[in-house]
Amino acid sequence: MQKRGQITLFIIIALILVAAILLMFLAKPQIVNLIEQKDEDPQDTMEKCARDAVEKAVDIMLPQGGVLNPTNYKMFENNRVQYLCYTNVYYNRCVNQQPMYIEFMEEEIKKYVQPIIEDCFFDFKKELEAEGNKVSMNQLVLDIELASDRVVVIMDRRITATKNDVVTDFDGFDSILKSPLYNLGIVATEIVNQEARYCNFQYIGFMAFYPRFEIKKKNVGSMETAAVIYTLEDSYTKKQLNIAVRSCVMPPGM
Repeated sequence: MQKRGQITLFIIIALILVAAILLMFLAKPQIVNLIEQKDEDPQDTMEKCARDAVEKAVDIMLPQGGVLNPTNYKMFENNRVQYLCYTNVYYNRCVNQQPMYIEFMEEEIKKYVQPIIEDCFFDFKKELEAEGNKVSMNQLVLDIELASDRVVVIMDRRITATKNDVVTDFDGFDSILKSPLYNLGIVATEIVNQEARYCNFQYIGFMAFYPRFEIKKKNVGSMETAAVIYTLEDSYTKKQLNIAVRSCVMPPGM
């Protein structure tokens, strides 16, 4: 009798658990069939959109001195290489043209990727609406942060989709791209600081202390067109950054 009583008790507990689970699913609207209907998680789609856009921006900027559209530049191997340190006065040391170089490159990337990311968001919104959802989307707050070996894309935006009284929220669209842009930018800043102070940069000694970077220095042009192009290569990724410097140039005949 005691064993039968225990079995009965277990059966009752099992029935109660099954009933509780059924009630939970029936009482609560089933959430996010939207993601199941799609081939990819929307967060993954937006993160990939951002990574691809940033990669394109960086590839444009690297051979041009970290600039999207160079204005004061020196031609080198069919690239317009922006002067990061420049003077047009003979004998004078150059003046740093981008004292906030890392922040400047962050803004350049942001300027390039923002319209691309906006298009990706609106494409996603259209997909949801085509499936019968009522969609609201707040304003995108975009930020780019350069850090060691990476570019971080912060996309602060919330999308709410409503269909058949089921409400689905999408957010958390941050993305990270592996890139040596920050590291190369720090080396470029050191070159500019020394050129502005000493009219020279001891790149061979620098490479001895920091073997990760290979630095090439080439004189380009003469007299009024004289300049120096530094090519900085990250040995881990083989990515290269060109920068132009015009400092302490001697006049003709000297």
